[in-house]
Amino acid sequence: MRHHHRGFTLIEMLVVMSMIGIMAAIIAPRLRVSPQQRVRAAAVQLGQDLDLVRTRALATRRAARVVFNLTENRYDGYLAAAGVTTFTESEAEQDSLGSMRRRELPDNVIFGRGEAPDVPGYAGSGSVTLPDAHAEFNSRGLSEPFGTSGVVYMTHLDDPTFVAAVVVTAGGAMRVLTYDGENWR
Repeated sequence: MRHHHRGFTLIEMLVVMSMIGIMAAIIAPRLRVSPQQRVRAAAVQLGQDLDLVRTRALATRRAARVVFNLTENRYDGYLAAAGVTTFTESEAEQDSLGSMRRRELPDNVIFGRGEAPDVPGYAGSGSVTLPDAHAEFNSRGLSEPFGTSGVVYMTHLDDPTFVAAVVVTAGGAMRVLTYDGENWR
């Protein structure tokens, strides 16, 4: 009588394990987040946060502000009390803004220009060219003081050649651009 044993031989198992190892070695580097991806993601997040703050100002008919803390690599959002156009930058103003109170930049992403030139049409020095390092929107969602525009630059400590910029236009709109070492896109 013959007995049929079902299963895999040792050689078959080694071949399959080798194939899995080779595939993992090919795919794994693609899954790692590069410094450029971190900077781009941080800039997109900032653009969305600024748009959220602007929308909140419109929806509540109150002034709103985002303050950039360059030394701590974060930004904080505030919503002024009803009928008030000045800010105390208090916790109550942060709480009234809702979900976007404070945002830390990702690891090794900093406010900085790296080796990038000015965004065309937005000359200014420093990593934040907005007055007093903050973006402010009035109850109509327009930049305050009226006509204010500027740029917030971000780069990565490990790759200062790649820079992302969030442009705040005079009308309160946001655009995210990246510098690839030669051009802004």
